[in-house]
Amino acid sequence: MEKHNYVIPSDYEIETALAEGTAGHYSADDMWRTISSELEAAPHPWLLVRRSWLALGGAAAILCLVMVLNWSSLFPGSTPSPAEEPQIMRFAAFAPVTAAVRVEDEELAIQLTAADDVQFGSGPALIRILKPDHSEVERTTSTELAQMHLARGETRTIHAAPAGPLAPGEYQVHLQLELKTADGSQTLDVFQPFTIPGKD
Repeated sequence: MEKHNYVIPSDYEIETALAEGTAGHYSADDMWRTISSELEAAPHPWLLVRRSWLALGGAAAILCLVMVLNWSSLFPGSTPSPAEEPQIMRFAAFAPVTAAVRVEDEELAIQLTAADDVQFGSGPALIRILKPDHSEVERTTSTELAQMHLARGETRTIHAAPAGPLAPGEYQVHLQLELKTADGSQTLDVFQPFTIPGKD
C-alpha cells in the first residue's frame, strides 16, 4: 500500500495565509454587520415550524369536512336502502282494510272491509288476541282470505275460536295480513279492540 506524507502547517503559517487572503477586503466590523443583517432578515425556525403545522392542520380539517359531506357516497352500505327495509304497513293513516269484531257464542267474528281494491296473498292470516297491556292471550291462523280479492267497500268475515272462554274484560285483536301489491308482497297489521261482557 502506498503511503502519503502530509505536512501539517503551523499556526503561524495559517495566520499568515488568512491575513494575506483578507487584507484590504474585509474588516471585522463589516463582517459582523453583514452577518447581523442576514440573521435579522432570516425567518426564525419556530415560525417556519408553526407555519408548517398550520398548513397541515388546515389540510386535515378540509379532508374531514369532505369525508363527512360525502359519507354516504364513500360507504354506500352504511345506510340501508329503501329496498332492504321490510315492507310492513303499521298504523297507516289510510289502511286498505279495516276490521270490526263481534263475539258470537264464544267465537270471534272479525269483519274486514276493503277501503280500496285488495288482493290477499296465499299465506295464512295471523290472528292474535291481546290484553290491554299487549300481552298475548292466544294466537291462531286462518286461511279463509288466501288468494281472495275484495273490491272497494266489499266485506268478508273470518272466524277465530279461542281454545277456552275468555274472561270478561277489554281485549284487542291483532290481524297480520299478507297483501299483494304492484311492489310485491306486503304485510298489513290491523288492530281492533273488543269487549267480552260480564254475565249478569
